[in-house]
Amino acid sequence: MTEFEENADLMNRYKQKVDDFIRNTFDRNYMFEVKKCCCDYTEFVSIEKDASLSEFYEKLRKTFIGTRVETIYMVTKLGDVAYLNDVGDVKVRDVISSRPGFSPIYPITANVVYKLQIGKLTDVCDC
Repeated sequence: MTEFEENADLMNRYKQKVDDFIRNTFDRNYMFEVKKCCCDYTEFVSIEKDASLSEFYEKLRKTFIGTRVETIYMVTKLGDVAYLNDVGDVKVRDVISSRPGFSPIYPITANVVYKLQIGKLTDVCDC
C-alpha cells in the first residue's frame, strides 16, 4: 500500500468515526440552538436526555462563560413564552415531552434541534 493509499484509508476511517460520533451524540442527547436574548449570538449545546434541568443550567453557564444564565425560555410557534425553570431533578426529557411547543427548528431531514433563549427579554447585552 502506498503512502497516498494509507492516508486515504486513514481519512476514510476518520470520517466514519466522526459520522458515528455525530449520530451517537444525537441518539443520546438533545441538541439545542441557544440564543442569548440580548443579541443574535447562538450556539449549539447538547445535553444528555436524562440530565436534570439543574445540570442543563450548569452546562449553559459553562458554555456561555461570563453570561448570567438565570432564565431559559422558548418562544413557541404561536408566540407564547414557555419558561424552563431550574427545578432540580426534573429531567430534560420530561420537560420536552410535556410541552407541545417544543418542535424542531430545522427541516425533517436534519437532526432534531430545539431552540431556546437564555436571559430575560429585557436584558442588555454584555457581549
